[in-house]
Amino acid sequence: MNKKNLKNRIITGMLGGSLLLFSTLNEWSYLVVFVIIIFLSTREYYKILSENGFNPNYNLGVFLSVIIFISSFLYASKESLIGIHFVLVPILPLICLSAFTILTESRYFYRWVFIPSTIAFLYIVRFEGFDTDIADYARQMHATGMDFYYLREFVFWFGSRCVYYIFQDDLISFIFMDIIWIIVMVRVGNRLSSYNKEKLNNALLLVLVTSFPFVFGYENIYRQFYATVFALLSYSLIDKKYYSSLFILILSFFMHNIVALLLPLFFVKKFYKFNFSDRIQISLIVSLIFVASLSLLVKLKSSEKTGLDMGMFYLLIFVILLITGLLVFRKNIYELFDKIPSLFFIVILMIGLVSLNIDMVAERIGMMFICFLTYDLYRYTSEIESRSLRSLTRLTIMLLFTLPTLFFESSKQFLM
Repeated sequence: MNKKNLKNRIITGMLGGSLLLFSTLNEWSYLVVFVIIIFLSTREYYKILSENGFNPNYNLGVFLSVIIFISSFLYASKESLIGIHFVLVPILPLICLSAFTILTESRYFYRWVFIPSTIAFLYIVRFEGFDTDIADYARQMHATGMDFYYLREFVFWFGSRCVYYIFQDDLISFIFMDIIWIIVMVRVGNRLSSYNKEKLNNALLLVLVTSFPFVFGYENIYRQFYATVFALLSYSLIDKKYYSSLFILILSFFMHNIVALLLPLFFVKKFYKFNFSDRIQISLIVSLIFVASLSLLVKLKSSEKTGLDMGMFYLLIFVILLITGLLVFRKNIYELFDKIPSLFFIVILMIGLVSLNIDMVAERIGMMFICFLTYDLYRYTSEIESRSLRSLTRLTIMLLFTLPTLFFESSKQFLM
């Protein structure tokens, strides 16, 4: 017996035995424990292969091993746990395609497989029928009203009516509008490709399309979602095409007036000829003014609930990310505003929203903030030189905002 590593083997055996005992508690503990075991054992297997002259695809192999196990587990699970019907919905293959593309960083796969798959997924979602809010948008396409409710956000309302007038079919009209926002998001991603395209830096859609702000957007709060997508386009253009960015921002405001709350995020990126330090101060002042007047501004926002009380949860995520950013950039705080400009001001605005104790407003505006924060985080990952670290960071961002889609009851109702 080799006694040199006996202590390590004893500790490993005790931990492994404890994990196996823990796995017997219920289905979820079994899933968690064996995902850990498969993850660690597959990593060790590929490490041995590498040491013996082979060159395996490390990240892809580990990822697929875990996915195959989770898929098998979910398929065999009781319907009360998650349910076979939910397992088979098209969003799971789309999540897997997104993860695969992130890990391989294949531009070809992103362009010719992932984007067409996204369009196919949305076609399936639309073909399965309209949920309550989307059905209401479909009815509004037929409307002819010209009152203030429509005029204050005329770009969306009259635009959707024009689309319906052309196609004379609700389903085709929504599919056409879905294709438009996908094209816009592809262009938003392309604005990031001033970095090295080989790193798949233009594929922002990968981390957003299955996130719960997007799922709730194209399945429920479609008007806000459309405004968010075009506001993201404006945000991506502001550095180099300032006046084009302003024009698109105005369009997005007349899709949904709540876009006004995003102004601090835009001001810190670029505001006329003010320097960086002045822009930070201006954004801070505007944020505080908004917080002071939020009780009036939220009247611009529809108040129907999404089915979740997530305002405090969003704020917690933003605060954790801000603390992490302050620690990472503690030697130069200005660098945090440069690399992830939206984060600090999102926290200020969310504190104001949560303090109003109006959950549905904080939830929906929080979803908009997540999209802008994701844009900044994805842009920041473009500066990571290590491919494995870059892919892991992007995969973490994608899963962080995608997993709630799979487990929240309201989102399952949208997808099933």
